[in-house]
Amino acid sequence: MARVLLINIFMFLLPFIVYGAYLYLARKDDEDKNYWRDAPIGWLFAIGMVLVFIAIASLIQFTGSGPEGNYVPPQFKDGKIVPGHVE
Repeated sequence: MARVLLINIFMFLLPFIVYGAYLYLARKDDEDKNYWRDAPIGWLFAIGMVLVFIAIASLIQFTGSGPEGNYVPPQFKDGKIVPGHVE
């Protein structure tokens, strides 16, 4: 679950990171420090949300087990918890 959360957070922040890298590398005018005040925050937010949606859709599509098989729930055997699995 933590992996999915970290992927989604990274995908959301990716446009902001790229924009910040662009500002750092471009360094248009060192006297004007209002780069982030004039930033297209709405567009960066929208692009981040699209990337999160794509990440969620790809995780749903390409992870997990197939629809065939029987699910065996977690069990307590010999003093240990055996995780659930598909047979």
